[in-house]
Amino acid sequence: MFICNVFSDLRSLAGGEKLIIKICDESLKLGHQVTLVALSIENSLKPVLPESLKWIEVMPSLKRIRNHYLRIFFENIFACRIAGYIPKQADVICFHRSPSLSPLCYFKKMLCRKTPTIYYCYEPPRFAYDLQDEVLPRLGIMSYPVKLLLPFFRYFDRKLTRLAEKVIVFNNYMKEWLEDIYQMPVTSVGPLGAEIPVTSDLENSRAKLGLAENDRIILTVNRLHPRKRVDLLIQAMPMVLAKIPNAKAIIVGSGPEENRLNALVKNSGLNNSILFAGFVSQEKITAYYATCDIYVHLAKQEPFGLTVIEAQAFGKPVISVAEGGPKENVLDGETGFLIDADVVTLSERIIQLLRDDKLRIQFGEKARKHIKENYDWRSSVQKFLKVCKNLKNENL
Repeated sequence: MFICNVFSDLRSLAGGEKLIIKICDESLKLGHQVTLVALSIENSLKPVLPESLKWIEVMPSLKRIRNHYLRIFFENIFACRIAGYIPKQADVICFHRSPSLSPLCYFKKMLCRKTPTIYYCYEPPRFAYDLQDEVLPRLGIMSYPVKLLLPFFRYFDRKLTRLAEKVIVFNNYMKEWLEDIYQMPVTSVGPLGAEIPVTSDLENSRAKLGLAENDRIILTVNRLHPRKRVDLLIQAMPMVLAKIPNAKAIIVGSGPEENRLNALVKNSGLNNSILFAGFVSQEKITAYYATCDIYVHLAKQEPFGLTVIEAQAFGKPVISVAEGGPKENVLDGETGFLIDADVVTLSERIIQLLRDDKLRIQFGEKARKHIKENYDWRSSVQKFLKVCKNLKNENL
C-alpha cells in the first residue's frame, strides 16, 4: 500500500510531529511505501526522519518566519500548494492537522483527484472555537477583522472537513468533541504511544543539568502558548516555596508567551526558583523527565497530552487539570492527581507529593506500568493502517 502523508509545517518534535514521524516509520517497517509532503520542514527535524522515507518540502522559505502567528497565517495561505506535489500513484492520502484542509480541498475540487482521503484531526482550529479569548487579544489591531470573520471560518472548516472520506482522531475525547462540531462520524485510532526508558540511561541526570541532589523538581514541558496556562504554575510557586524552600520549577519550551512569562517570574522575585530551559531537543529532554520529582500539566482542554504519558513512562507522578485528553491518560489517585485549574489546589497537590516520598514513588511506579501496558506507538499505527486498508478496498 502506498500512503502519502500531508503535514503543512513541521516545526519541532511536539505531539503532532512525533505522531506523523511514527506513522511514517512504523508503516515503512511493515513494508508499505510512504511519502511525506510538507510545506516546510525545520532543518533540525530532517535527521530524525526515517532514512527510507521519501519527503518533499514545498516551501522551505516559510522557515524564515519566526513570529508564531504570522507563520500560521502564511501556513494557511500557502498550504494549498502542497496538493500539486501529492504522488498520483498513492493508494490513500492522509491530511494531518487543520492547515492541511486547504490542500485537501484543492486536491478534490481543483485537481479532481479520486484517491481516497483521510483527515487526521489533531484538534480543530481552536482560535475559531474555544480559544478566542486567549488568542485574539494577541493579534493586536487584526483581532477585530478576524473576530468578524470567525463565523465564516467555522463554516468553511466544517465544509472542508466533510470532503474527506474518513476523519480520524487519537482518543475518545476528541471523537466526541469533533462529532459534535462537524456532525459526522469520527473514528478513534489512538491512543498515542511513549517509549519506556531504560533505567541505566537515566543516571546522573541532575548532575548533567547542574541541579543539586536535594532540590525538589517540578517539571512542565509545553509550547509557551496562552492555552498552556503555565502562568498558573508560576503563581503557585510562592505557596509551594513557603512549605518547601528547596523546590524548583523547570519550564521547558518556547513560544509566543515566553517574554510575558519571564517578566512574571522576574516581577514575582522567583528567578532563583523557576528556570526556563527554552527549546530542548528530543535527545536531551529525557534528562529533564528523569530529573523531575513530579510533572505538572495545566493546558486548557488539551486534545491528548503526549508529555503527560511521556512523564509517566519515566515513572513520574502527574498533576494535571481534569480537562481534555489527560482525563483519559492520568489515573486520579493512582498515577497522579486530576485537579481544577486553580492555583491553591495546584500548590496543595504539589506540596503533598513533594512531602510524601512513599506516595510519590507509589504513583510513579503505577504510572510507568500504566503507560507500558496501554500506550504503544505500534498499536496506534496499526489501527491507522487498518483504516487506510479498509478505505483503499472500499474504493477499488
